[in-house]
Amino acid sequence: MAVIGGTGGLTRWLDRLISPLCESDARQPSSMPRHATAGSLQAELTCPDTRERLRAILQGQTRFTAGCFHLIGLAALKDRLGARWAAVERRVQQLMERLLAQHLHPADAWFRHGSETYVVVFATLNKLEAQLLCGKVMQELHELLLGDSDTADIVVETAVMDAGGGLAVESRSLQSLLSSALDGYHEEGRAPPADPGWHRASGGESRRPVREVPGWAVEEEPEAAPDILYRPIWDARNQVISTYLCRPKRRRPGGIEYWGYDVLRDPADSGAIADLDLEILSHSVSLLQELVRNKFRLMMTLPVHFETMAVLVRRRQYLQLCRMIPRQIVGFLAFELNGLPPGIPASRLIELVNALKPYARVILARADLAHADPAAAATGGIKVVGIAMPTVAEAVRHHAEIARFAAAARKHHLLTFADHVDGEAVSALAEQAGFDFLLGDFVGPWCDVPETAVRRSRDDLAGRFRVKAPGRRY
Repeated sequence: MAVIGGTGGLTRWLDRLISPLCESDARQPSSMPRHATAGSLQAELTCPDTRERLRAILQGQTRFTAGCFHLIGLAALKDRLGARWAAVERRVQQLMERLLAQHLHPADAWFRHGSETYVVVFATLNKLEAQLLCGKVMQELHELLLGDSDTADIVVETAVMDAGGGLAVESRSLQSLLSSALDGYHEEGRAPPADPGWHRASGGESRRPVREVPGWAVEEEPEAAPDILYRPIWDARNQVISTYLCRPKRRRPGGIEYWGYDVLRDPADSGAIADLDLEILSHSVSLLQELVRNKFRLMMTLPVHFETMAVLVRRRQYLQLCRMIPRQIVGFLAFELNGLPPGIPASRLIELVNALKPYARVILARADLAHADPAAAATGGIKVVGIAMPTVAEAVRHHAEIARFAAAARKHHLLTFADHVDGEAVSALAEQAGFDFLLGDFVGPWCDVPETAVRRSRDDLAGRFRVKAPGRRY
């Protein structure tokens, strides 16, 4: 049984937590940050800021109106994982925190107590909505880690402070909560949502992206999360910039910049690759959702590695997050398959493409010029294929190969893109070969936030390039 809350001693635990905090104090509570983490109850209670935050929550002196707070406990999940818990504990916590960041409103508050319990306070949701959201978080955690979940086995425990200052604990299964929510909709004569109570009633405000990448070796101190940047792609036929390519970047000591999967300590670590893909997806969908809501017209192309999709467990985790993409922005997303092995069977490629197709407008594939096979890509369901252009000197030497690649792609009705177009000479070569899309220093620099679609002629790009220092290659 997955219990959202503590065990039978929940009330005693809460009493111990609250008693030092409900003393009279003339000071005004400070504003509550998003979350704080501590390793022990003593550490939490001796931190003045945390004392103020908890006092503000419990005494109702902040804007929080939910009237109750919720404890999400991992003890039952720990029992199911058994001896594996010690090895995966940190990753479980990271997944939980990612799910909380994805589902909670920025005005909500949460923090971790110890290694197995999360305290969550909702700013605006009523009790049932909050219980449903907590249940949804735990259900998704089970699906990500175990591949299955049962709403009857997930119990939501909610601590409610009564008028006399005492505590009452209500325990209900997620299945029961869902039934109550549906009954409420029927009584009011309203049609229930497809996912009742699980989507925020927050006026559509965007989820806060998580900026932590799990997957590092347990014995190593995790690096800071990489930056997630976007680069404009120029549509050569329509003379417009309307699509942005996403890449992670990390600057390590010495000023060296790493891009793509090279930001990982071990770029061959399939688990870390999958975690990075999950982080990029979470961050980018959040950002795109906000941009679309603000009337931006654009598309994002997000990388997803072969290693992420090749193993069933990792693919299931990635697709689980894909299912959370709001339907209204699916048409603004594209996936770029990276790391496809040369000679991948068409049936295998079809399997990967079909898994991703429901969540994006189009699937792209990046290939090495020496091993590119547009015919196999077309058979596998890919619609756009691309290569990284060589440097100017190498491009002249490989001119014939580049032209043959573009011609073969056109023969199989594929669109093409050329990356690393870092100057006017390489741009002219790519356009001469007939590439449909170009990106690189010649087109535009990397940025934190993409811009809305804008028309740009080749002369516009050349003029900007001549007066602006080009960025670094990667």
